[in-house]
Amino acid sequence: MRLPALVFGAAAVLACGGAAPDRGERAGPASGAGSAEGGSAGPEGGSTASGDTVSVYLTEYAIGIPETLPSRGTVLRVLNEGAEIHNLRFRTAAGEFVWSLDQEMSPGDTGVYEVELAPGEYTVICDFAGHDSRGMRTTVTVEAVPDG
Repeated sequence: MRLPALVFGAAAVLACGGAAPDRGERAGPASGAGSAEGGSAGPEGGSTASGDTVSVYLTEYAIGIPETLPSRGTVLRVLNEGAEIHNLRFRTAAGEFVWSLDQEMSPGDTGVYEVELAPGEYTVICDFAGHDSRGMRTTVTVEAVPDG
């Protein structure tokens, strides 16, 4: 079963971590997304009215995501390239989860999500079946971006 492309507006950050070998530097176009914040990702991907599109790769047992993200609206294109089910969750240094996928992603699933990220440092994890303790954990810094 394929996870439909969903869009979430959130006033914080995401989750599912673990340092992937390439930290998500692979550029991939976003496909078909809407936006709760007024922007959308077109078929070509790239920047949207509310921010940038960032690809996030989930595999055994790593998360490929850039080390820094902008604080403005960001569109996450999450791809489960692994052979197992994964999820994605962001939490603050205080341990509060501020954004999570609404359900697990099966192998091959892709989802597009819009998030608003507050400046700061977040732990990104996949905690499905103890994957975080097997390496699916990383740290992401969200940098303030001036309006304009």
